[in-house]
Amino acid sequence: MSTDTYAVMTALPALRGVRDRLKAKGWHVTEYGKNKQIEEWSVRAERDGGCTIHLTWEPEFQRLSGFVSAPCAMDPGWPEEKEEQEKEDGYSGSYDEPDLNSPPVLTPA
Repeated sequence: MSTDTYAVMTALPALRGVRDRLKAKGWHVTEYGKNKQIEEWSVRAERDGGCTIHLTWEPEFQRLSGFVSAPCAMDPGWPEEKEEQEKEDGYSGSYDEPDLNSPPVLTPA
């Protein structure tokens, strides 16, 4: 059986089912279909609060892969104005490169 036949018979109905279930659960499906450049099918969806899910069927490898992401915990008392300012400044948390022009802040142990 060719990978295309397998995809049509098995993987695509499964992805369609995932898409339908996500919609039924209140997710906003942002992508569904075949990527013609790299011969794979995928479903992407997002939900309030920044949660995302992405599932991909790769027929060449007969592999279904996926990932989910969600915001990390945040102090509920953090001022919204401060959060908006950080977004505007491009702050992305601990993954920013260190500022080499100033020493690190030292705090008591």
